[in-house]
Amino acid sequence: MPQSTIKDVWSAIAQHTRATGRASTIVVLDGSEQLRLWRLAPDGARTQLDVEPGARTETADFTLSLSPWMMSVPRANGPDVREVSTLAVARAQAGEAATAGGVELILQTAGTDADTAETVAPAQPETIEAIQDLQDEEADLFDELADDEPEAAPDEYTRRFRRRAIIGGTALALFLGCSLAAGGWALVAGTPQAPPAAAPTTAAPSPNESQATDDPSRAAPIESQAQAPAGFSGTATWEVIGATDQRSGLSRAGTEAGAVSGRTLDLVDTDSGELLESLTLPHTPAGGPYPLASPTSQGGMMLPADGSVMTWSPSSGLMDIELPEDHRLVTRGTTAFTVPQNHDTRPEAIQLLTPGGLTEITSPGGSSSPIGPAEEGFLWASNSDGGTLIRATNEGEVEDQTRLIGPASNTTISQWLGANDDYAAAIWANNGTGSTMTIHDAETGRVVDSLDMGSTGAGAGLRIVPSHEGDHLMVGARMVDLSTGRIGEQVEGISTSNRSLRAVPGGWIASQTDGTPMLISTDGQVQASPAPSESLLGIADSGDLVVDQRGALAAFTPAPDEGESNE
Repeated sequence: MPQSTIKDVWSAIAQHTRATGRASTIVVLDGSEQLRLWRLAPDGARTQLDVEPGARTETADFTLSLSPWMMSVPRANGPDVREVSTLAVARAQAGEAATAGGVELILQTAGTDADTAETVAPAQPETIEAIQDLQDEEADLFDELADDEPEAAPDEYTRRFRRRAIIGGTALALFLGCSLAAGGWALVAGTPQAPPAAAPTTAAPSPNESQATDDPSRAAPIESQAQAPAGFSGTATWEVIGATDQRSGLSRAGTEAGAVSGRTLDLVDTDSGELLESLTLPHTPAGGPYPLASPTSQGGMMLPADGSVMTWSPSSGLMDIELPEDHRLVTRGTTAFTVPQNHDTRPEAIQLLTPGGLTEITSPGGSSSPIGPAEEGFLWASNSDGGTLIRATNEGEVEDQTRLIGPASNTTISQWLGANDDYAAAIWANNGTGSTMTIHDAETGRVVDSLDMGSTGAGAGLRIVPSHEGDHLMVGARMVDLSTGRIGEQVEGISTSNRSLRAVPGGWIASQTDGTPMLISTDGQVQASPAPSESLLGIADSGDLVVDQRGALAAFTPAPDEGESNE
């Protein structure tokens, strides 16, 4: 029967040990993390057993699950009570509050098997100042962005007192021989055995827990809150429950998923679903997390904020990078750099954003516009000599340049689309009579593929987004392959000026006319979300599709082709 306190739980287990005449082991979990292991003898003696950090006990008689939690944060106008999924998330939110208020907090757990209290100190993130010191005092681009958390600023109450955050379980129920049907405290029999007569014999599993199986060596399938898109296995390979208001995205390499709620960034391994770490951000992000490329590493993710950009990568960790005065942030695919507000088309220099900071890239000439990093150096576009592709060093020294040859006489470049080390793409205007999209060999400048676009100005308003690896472009609703030098077919279901189009690992994310998210892969396949509330985040490094269904991060494996052997 349901129990109301932890004392009742221990009493129920003690009755079981006396009835069986043997000691019982109880493993205590917080989400998927094992916290403690207990041994309860028939005489009522309770002993905490030593376990290795990160170890999992698979043979315990009972499992005590301590999630979700209710967290009460004292404030000047009364306590702020919220639900959090795990103790790690609670610690992260306490750290966020401590950092925002500039005070220490005491985080205390109550009503558990071993109540604790710990001090949470404000975080001191590393700050990198911009290389370029500009004297222009015009308004910053990010001034118009509002702070989503005005209460985060410290008031007199938080400055005068050390606050105490109290964590407790939402519900407490005892089930022997079954698992809990809803979130809250649960005591679950871990091995097949006869339950006491008063205990129920069946119950549905919680959404993010596996059902018990007759074969303890075989993992039971996950009952995911997220839905599998068509073409993917209906069973999630992993699932992590977070905040319902979170924003999420993948890193540049697709090896990590980031989820942001308030100023907390949770990082999840996309291969195993393991929570890698939970970080407190120094600012409330205005967007993201977005994948971020790096010329020298596998990259990471970025979160723009007011006057700065926060980045994270496996190599550099969390960084707070201050933007230059009067610069604006430009993103092209997963490449990001800052340009001066007044000289953003042909700047004398730009600041390339990497997970480790800002790198100054000098223009090779006054008529050049930045494209993006090359295998060696940086690519620039120039309209001199009709159209020239330039590869230069970071210091602006020209390494090589190629004049592009137009598709016909009397044509001029009306719009550059993109380029890599092998090919360049552009739109040419023919003396007011029409427009042509072309792909050029980057070494010879000759046209290798072209597409008649109709009237002059057909390229105006096209949304142009390079893929995360830089070898493909989405030009409006058409894909351009810069790895083969070919122009692809029109992608159905999106408009040519789709403002939601953005690059992710595996392709691009866009929204259909009804708001349903869709993934466009670099091979031209389109995958729609099974529900408008489910966001498709991209293809992980493992090949799984990662989704976010209102705070439930999950990964799905591509389903085998029909007729494929199951052996």
